[in-house]
Amino acid sequence: MTNLWEDLETGPDTPDVVYAVVECLKGERNKYEYDKDVPGVVLDRVLHSNVHYPSDYGFLPQTYYDDGDPFDILVLVEDQTFPGCVIEARPVAIMKMDDDGEKDDKVIAVPAEDPRYDHVTDVDDLTDQQKAEISEFFETYKNLEAGKETETLGWEDADAAKDAIEHAVDLYEENPAGYRAHPFRCVMRMGNLLPARIVPRPGYERVHHPVRRCPSHGRSRQPPPRWRRRHAA
Repeated sequence: MTNLWEDLETGPDTPDVVYAVVECLKGERNKYEYDKDVPGVVLDRVLHSNVHYPSDYGFLPQTYYDDGDPFDILVLVEDQTFPGCVIEARPVAIMKMDDDGEKDDKVIAVPAEDPRYDHVTDVDDLTDQQKAEISEFFETYKNLEAGKETETLGWEDADAAKDAIEHAVDLYEENPAGYRAHPFRCVMRMGNLLPARIVPRPGYERVHHPVRRCPSHGRSRQPPPRWRRRHAA
């Protein structure tokens, strides 16, 4: 069975067009999550507050974000799809968010194959009402869960969303079998938010790759190192 997080690429033209794997559905309170160990969609919980997801919500495959989870994406749809549906989507904005002290931003996207959203290409194409409803949902959906607190921190444009997606892809490429502990939890050091130290497992070594050029922005980037098993001499 295909693992939608590990086997599916981030998108057909990342970061301009990405694959959004749907977990939670527009108009529902069920909080589904994709469990890569099943692999499949499981019911994590039902939202405690009397609120409903403003649109289909899920994650980007082969990504990690700064909170250590796959990068979240909200796809604006007219009609809900289904948990596990894969949508080709165009990122148009990013909503900045803090969830219990962790950076938990949300990519906002539109379906690539829905003509109703052809005119939506950037954050300014979203209505004030759309942005207000999305912000209101994410600020209140955990209000009745003990000890949980969220705060939305404003909106940024499509370029910022695409930069964040590239960052999330880089974090995923850094990850894997070679890590002894979760490499993406953030810690405060001398007043700055920095990633926790990455430690390879015994028997692994870092593999460095040449500089590549970002197809979206034309900037040169040094990809993060990957890990491979060290061969015995």
